[in-house]
Amino acid sequence: MAAYSFFLLLLIAPGILAAPTSALNVTELLENAGCSTVASLLQSTGVLETFLSSAHKGLTVFAPNDEAFKAPEVVWLLGKLSSAEKVSLLLYHAVPSYKPYRSLKVSKGPIPTLASNGTRKFELTTTATGDEVTIQTGAVASRITSTILDASPLVIFSVDAVLVPKEYSGPTGPAPQSPSPGPAGDSQAGGSSGRGSGIMLAAVLAVMASVFG
Repeated sequence: MAAYSFFLLLLIAPGILAAPTSALNVTELLENAGCSTVASLLQSTGVLETFLSSAHKGLTVFAPNDEAFKAPEVVWLLGKLSSAEKVSLLLYHAVPSYKPYRSLKVSKGPIPTLASNGTRKFELTTTATGDEVTIQTGAVASRITSTILDASPLVIFSVDAVLVPKEYSGPTGPAPQSPSPGPAGDSQAGGSSGRGSGIMLAAVLAVMASVFG
C-alpha cells in the first residue's frame, strides 16, 4: 500500500545496487537483521510516513533489536505510553541527517532527532571507545551492534537497547495523559493523577534499571 511506501524506498546507490535506482524493502532488511518489533511498530503507528518524507534529505535510523523490546522496563513503559508518546519515542530513534558510522564516532555535542521540538529537546549524544559507538540519551546507553544499511542519504543501524529519552524518565516522566482505556469512568482522573503517574514512571524505571541493568 502507498501508506507504507517508505519501506519500498527509492535510493540511488551506485556500486551497492545492481541498477542506479532500485527499490529497497527496508521492512525486510529490518526483519532480517532481527529488528521485527520496531518494524512492526513503525508501520502500526504511521511513523514510517514521517521517515518517508525525511529520507531524501538525509536520515539516520537506530533500530533496536528484538531482544531490546523484551526488557521488562521497556515492556512496562510501552504499556503506559499514550499513542502520541509512542510516536515520539519512535521518532526519537531517527536523526534528520545522514550520519554514517565514522561520523558518529567523532560526533560532539547534542544531536537533534525527529522528535525534537520547541518544548522538549529529545536529543542524544554519542560516545566512542575504540571502534565501538554508544548512543547516550541521558537515561539509557545503547550500543550500535551492526550497520543494516548504509546507502546515502539513508543509514540504518541496529542497537542493543531501546532509546528512552530523558524526557520520559525524568522527575515528570511523559507529559501527563489520560489513563489507558479501561472501565467507564476511569478517564476522569485529574491533573494531579497525571503528575503522580509521571513520578511513578521515573521511580519504576530507576528501580527496574537497577534490577535488570
